[in-house]
Amino acid sequence: MDTAPLRRGSGSERGAVSLEVALLIPALVLLAALTTASWRVHQVRGDAQSAAETAARAVSVAAGPAAGVSAGTQVARADLAGTDCRNLQVGIDASGLSVPVGSPGVVGARVGCTITMSDLLLPGLPGSFHISAQAEAPVDSHRERGS
Repeated sequence: MDTAPLRRGSGSERGAVSLEVALLIPALVLLAALTTASWRVHQVRGDAQSAAETAARAVSVAAGPAAGVSAGTQVARADLAGTDCRNLQVGIDASGLSVPVGSPGVVGARVGCTITMSDLLLPGLPGSFHISAQAEAPVDSHRERGS
């Protein structure tokens, strides 16, 4: 049995844990910020697509083109209220409501907005991203329409 006392290091490894932590923390912060940015883009893309689909459906059941544009715009804005979307742009194509009864028609909605990333403090990441989505909906060809 060896009864030699345990030898401590010569001191060359002193501070190694501090150095590892100093290198690890920025990497973890960067990973957390990238994850947050990715989640934010994914969430707003889903919100924008949902708003475009809802707006297109609202246009498709409107009485006429003017009412369709108004309804689609209101629905899209209401759907995106309270989200991270800024500088919202809504475009409505209600031309499908102008076709004669008995003819098939299609209406559409396009939604665009900007999301900011400047609060994440990521070097090299742009300060904002533009997100856009579009959707179409069929118009009931046998329903009477107004003007």
